[in-house]
Amino acid sequence: MYSKHASQFDRLQEAGMSSEQVRVFRDIFCNPNIELHHEGSVNLTGYVTTAQAQSGRWAVAQNNWDYNPESTTYPSNGGLMATVLCKEANDYLGNGTTGRSDIVIYLPVGVGEDPNISSGDVVLFFETLDGLKVATGYGDFRVGAIRIDANADKGTGGWAVMNGTENSVPNGGSGVDLRDKFLRQWKTTTESGNTGGGETGALDLEVIVADTGHDHTHSLGQGNIQTGSGTTVSVVTATDTGTDDPDPNYNVTVQKVDGGGAASAVSIPPYRYVAMLERLNNSKSGLGA
Repeated sequence: MYSKHASQFDRLQEAGMSSEQVRVFRDIFCNPNIELHHEGSVNLTGYVTTAQAQSGRWAVAQNNWDYNPESTTYPSNGGLMATVLCKEANDYLGNGTTGRSDIVIYLPVGVGEDPNISSGDVVLFFETLDGLKVATGYGDFRVGAIRIDANADKGTGGWAVMNGTENSVPNGGSGVDLRDKFLRQWKTTTESGNTGGGETGALDLEVIVADTGHDHTHSLGQGNIQTGSGTTVSVVTATDTGTDDPDPNYNVTVQKVDGGGAASAVSIPPYRYVAMLERLNNSKSGLGA
């Protein structure tokens, strides 16, 4: 029984019991400091709310998560605890929201995380003793994070493949296009976002000229090789040949045998295609909704 029922025992005095007998009954059944032990099932039809225990409740997000009303940015960027506007539901399927008022649910996340809840998601929340509604476990990587994914798709909620379109600025992304690109760690933050490199480039070669047996260093660029001796030499592969000019300047022009233009050095190592996914700022404010 509950201590609020204690006053009901006063009716026993009206039935003829002494005040001492009523006091004993009241102490047995209504002492809130006595440990309760029950081996059978306990069926509760209402919510359980105590300092230590509480029933979880369901809600459906009416919008994407959003910045705290007192912040202008997301949590990982220094913003306060984010929120999401919801309607309470009857079950984990999100049924029973019709006619219910909007409720604001707070979303605590770990350091360096941001929430990831989209409109229509079903949320499990609890209510604190001061009436604040809180949903934990909805933190994700921080906005702007990149992850590698082996699945052949364009990402899941809050994430988008970095093709410059799916992760465009209007979609909450950076707009960076990483198709056919490798990533490189910057040395200083001022280098962040810089680009460089290429699929072809200059290459220094050591070539042995057949008629002299001497070693000569050659610089292979987009258009030519310069050498210090004269004869026909094989360059890189049998499909690239050099032709000698007997002039004392010893200039050797390198051309593709197939006539495809100037020789160049391939700089792409062996690779396997995967998806580079960017964590979007899919908050209501971030999307300008």
